[in-house]
Parts: sequence; structure tokens; C-alpha cells
Amino acid sequence: MKYSNLYKLGIYDSIFSVLHSLMSIDGTTLSDSEVDVDSDKIEYLDEIECVQNLNHICSAICAEYKKCEDPYIEFFDDKLDDIETAMMSLDDKGRNVLLSRAIRFAPVCQYTEFADAEFGSKAFDVLKKLYPHEEYTDFSCMLDALGEYISGLKMLAIDFDLVDILLIDDKIKQVLLEVPDRYFVFDDFYSEGGKPRKKQSKTIPRTHRIAAVWGLIDKLKLRSSMDKTVLAAFVEAVTGGNIESKPKDTVAYKEPDNSAKEAAAELLRKIGLE
Repeated sequence: MKYSNLYKLGIYDSIFSVLHSLMSIDGTTLSDSEVDVDSDKIEYLDEIECVQNLNHICSAICAEYKKCEDPYIEFFDDKLDDIETAMMSLDDKGRNVLLSRAIRFAPVCQYTEFADAEFGSKAFDVLKKLYPHEEYTDFSCMLDALGEYISGLKMLAIDFDLVDILLIDDKIKQVLLEVPDRYFVFDDFYSEGGKPRKKQSKTIPRTHRIAAVWGLIDKLKLRSSMDKTVLAAFVEAVTGGNIESKPKDTVAYKEPDNSAKEAAAELLRKIGLE
């Protein structure tokens, strides 16, 4: 398997081009008397290329998922499923590399800026004047699904406890973590009338959980009678769920830092272990 096929979107270049084009078109105001695709006023906007790219993206997805009720959600969901499946069989280092690349190949900052400023609705108003026969609902649905994909990448980073070690720029990481949680992965979303789910309970970092398990192992004095590699495999399994990785390649095998040890000590104190 070529992992690059997992995180590279086949429509990657077109997506970036569309986002940049819509941001440019958003700043334009056209009166009805100025609606003319050959007008000098809109010559610099590349609106023809923007519509062509939007059509290319939507057509490619719909052709592949023509039997699905929500083809755009299905397309990006399949990408997330493939990435998650591949990550399950890797150690933490491999997971980190794979997910980091997927995030870097996603237009995280561009899409967030686009969504926050509502560039889409404003730009589509201009495009509707120029191309009134286009179906802009499909374009909007595709862009919404792209946002769900980016949010899904964030959830993978949190669920696999990779947030602190992602190999991405700090700005991208900050923007990613501020992306709203996904909606369309929950079976009861529509049955509840589209109401957002309740806020998740607070969790502790996996490095703290690892340190706590090692602390418990030390209290039981198991290191004196068992090989560290065997113990690390156990720690990795109970804290990360991975039973196939090489123990020495996992975070569980590494010495926890001081902050993790302090947090672990506090957890152990709660069950009477000083």
C-alpha cells in the first residue's frame, strides 16, 4: 500500500484553487448592469477557472458516489476511514507521520479563513450573476463536507493522542484544534433535529496515562522480574489500543517526562498509592 494515496486528495489542487478564487471573488460587487463575463471589471477574478474547478470536484465525487444520498460526505468519510484503518496497524511514530502529512495536505488554514469570513455565500452571489444556470447548492455541500473532513483529522489527532507531537506548523495546529467537532459521524444527529452533541468529558493526555501505568507497574515491582519490552507492549496496548506495533518503537517504551510523572503520581495518590 502506498500511504501517500491515503492523505493526498485526488482533487487537492482544485480545492486550493477554488478557495483562493472564492476569496478573491468575494471582494467584488457587481450591479446588474455590470453582469457580463467578458467585462474588464471581472477579468482578473479567474471566475471561469473557479467554476470549472468547482464543477470538476463535484462531478468527480458524484460520479464515484452516484448512488449515495450525501456523496460529498461519503467521499471525505472514506478518506478518513482509510487513514484511520492505516493508523491502527502502525506504531505511534508511524501514526504521527501519516496523520501529520494528511493534515499538511489539507487546506486547514485556508478553509478556516474561508468559512469564518463567509467568503462562500458572498462569492456565490457574484457567481450567480455571471453563471445563473449553475447549481450552487452542490458547490456549497462539497465545501461543507471539506470542513467535516478537516474536523475529522482533528478528531483523529485527539483520539490517537497525537496532538502534542504532530509534525506540523504551530499555526496550523492551533487552527486545527479550534475547528468545530464533526456532526455527520453521529447516528443520532438527524434524529435529534440536527442539534449539536453534548460537549465531551475532559480527558487526560495519553502520556500521563502511560506514566500512571508505569507507576503502577513500579509499585508492583514488576520491572525486576519482567523484561521492559514485554511490559511496554502491555502499556501500549492498554493506553493506545495497539497490539501489533514493536514495543521499542512506541511512546510507551520511552521515559515519561516530569509533567507526566507528576500527573501520574497525583492519579496514584487518589487510589492510595504514594
